[in-house]
Amino acid sequence: MKYTDLSRENWDADIIIWPEAAIPAMEFELPSFLSNLDSAAKMNDSAIITGVINKTETDQYYNSILVVGQTPYGDYEMDLDERYHKHHLLPFGEFVPFGDILRPIAPFFNLPMSSFSRGAYVQPNIVANGMHMVAALCYEIIFGEQVRQNVTSETDYLLTLSNDAWFGRSIGPLQHMEIARMRALELGLPLIRSTNNGVTAVTDHRGAITAELPQFETAVLRTDVTPTDGTTWYREVGTWPLYIWVTFCLAFGFIRRKA
Repeated sequence: MKYTDLSRENWDADIIIWPEAAIPAMEFELPSFLSNLDSAAKMNDSAIITGVINKTETDQYYNSILVVGQTPYGDYEMDLDERYHKHHLLPFGEFVPFGDILRPIAPFFNLPMSSFSRGAYVQPNIVANGMHMVAALCYEIIFGEQVRQNVTSETDYLLTLSNDAWFGRSIGPLQHMEIARMRALELGLPLIRSTNNGVTAVTDHRGAITAELPQFETAVLRTDVTPTDGTTWYREVGTWPLYIWVTFCLAFGFIRRKA
């Protein structure tokens, strides 16, 4: 409700962004709340992006991103094909590696919410109020090649939502933000990052932070974000030149050692 109240005070914004898992319930449990939120956003010509947990009829769980309000999807309905689903899951926090072997060994491996399913590696951009965004949840933003492969000719921004409460007051959230900035620089696209108590910030297409909130304070970051045209070498060719360079260096070192 805190996010709802803060959003109500900022309905004049084109897009309002909540962090990862901002809704502490399954999406199917809150149809009335989400339908009302969708209607309110539409009435104010705005859109809300939020993290949410999903469950399918076949008992598959997803860590997802939902958009309501001004979207191309029409009025709100429970349609998981219109969600972004996290692909890179957090080991033990969201899935248990070798779960069939480890879960019977000790209760520790039966952690709550440790049975998420993976979304696809490449997914459509999420669209809010006409803006196309490549989405990444939490530490997914470290995977530069995956982010690159999800960028299309229509992409306006990079978007990452995170729950950084895991890290407390450690250096973790600051490192997380530095990693996110690198994706903006690599791809030449502005980046928007929304967290619960981590670093909420916006960067330009060069990765320079243009607006930022302090950690551990309830606040709203209001700023203008301008899409950019053009591309970068990394966006066009990816990481294969790096692999070639590393292979060349290893081969050169091996030959020199033999000589």
